[in-house]
Amino acid sequence: MADPSDILKAGSALLSPVLEPFGYAMATVETGKSSGGPFAIGYWKAGARGIETHVRYGLGIVEYHWGDLSVSHADYMRAMNLVGEYPGFGADPIDGFAHLAADLSGPARGLLDCTRSDFEAMLRSVDDLPRKWLP
Repeated sequence: MADPSDILKAGSALLSPVLEPFGYAMATVETGKSSGGPFAIGYWKAGARGIETHVRYGLGIVEYHWGDLSVSHADYMRAMNLVGEYPGFGADPIDGFAHLAADLSGPARGLLDCTRSDFEAMLRSVDDLPRKWLP
């Protein structure tokens, strides 16, 4: 099994060309161990905006932040009625980062340079979505 910190580092190299033109830079990396095993969390920042990526065996949780507001990648895509590649499937643990980079340079690109009011409007759209329940 690959180390989550190594996966995060390799995956971040795929995200850098997409995020840096919008002012994002890797701000912090958190690592640790929990009941599910070792993990790494990377935080990309651009002013009050942020992108949080969680890695255990590959890219898992992806959340977008604007100050105290946040939304998951999945909810953003549903609210905006977008179809993307993330999470996708692949044998390589960094494949999820390639899929996320494709979304952020394609259908989800508007998220990277939206205004605070655009972000808030999108969150209202998320609130209007029917809740997904597991059977």
